[in-house]
Amino acid sequence: MEARAKMITTGRIGKAWATNYTTTSRLPLHPSMGPPNTDYDPSTSSPPDLTPYPSAINSLSDSLLHKLMTRKFPPPHPPNPYPGLPASATEEEHRLYGNDGPLWYRGWALDTDAGICDRADEVMKKVGVRRMIMGHTPDFERIVSRCDGKIIIIDTGITHAYGGVLSALSITYSLTPTEDEEIWHEKEVIVAVYEDRQETLVVEEREVTGPLHHDAA
Repeated sequence: MEARAKMITTGRIGKAWATNYTTTSRLPLHPSMGPPNTDYDPSTSSPPDLTPYPSAINSLSDSLLHKLMTRKFPPPHPPNPYPGLPASATEEEHRLYGNDGPLWYRGWALDTDAGICDRADEVMKKVGVRRMIMGHTPDFERIVSRCDGKIIIIDTGITHAYGGVLSALSITYSLTPTEDEEIWHEKEVIVAVYEDRQETLVVEEREVTGPLHHDAA
């Protein structure tokens, strides 16, 4: 127990977390497209908790991680009581870790399509992304695409503890010039990959007009 506590606080794992930990990020599908357009997030919550995005969430999670790693390591739960967040955690950090916060919100996976698709549009517009890719709510048989691919839940419980299916998500993106220098053909194909099969989740094609950015976002 003592060795484990040291490893995840001041040891190799703890140092790796402190250096590389990021709760959420936006990634561009192509360097010429300007702002990032795909969101990778554990859960993603309601709009008031998201801006400025993603720096607001990541700053809170960095601060909370530091407090968790520097407090006296609590006895294991179970059998001992759940220790909760550090006493020094702020109201914003409690909201980050709450059931409706960006770390644990499960509505995108569990609510009905009628309840989430309009809200998904609202959140994506606010944070400036095309779709949201997230985990934390496993389906043990497949990757789940919802709202025409705007929401993709990639947790299939692949660890031995859960016994779900091995899976990966493949995103293939192309941006092809046309004869008109102001028009480009954009194509995005998202495929769920399993040990014994592949399933196409999204195929989107559109024309992009106007000069494109040539600097990476």
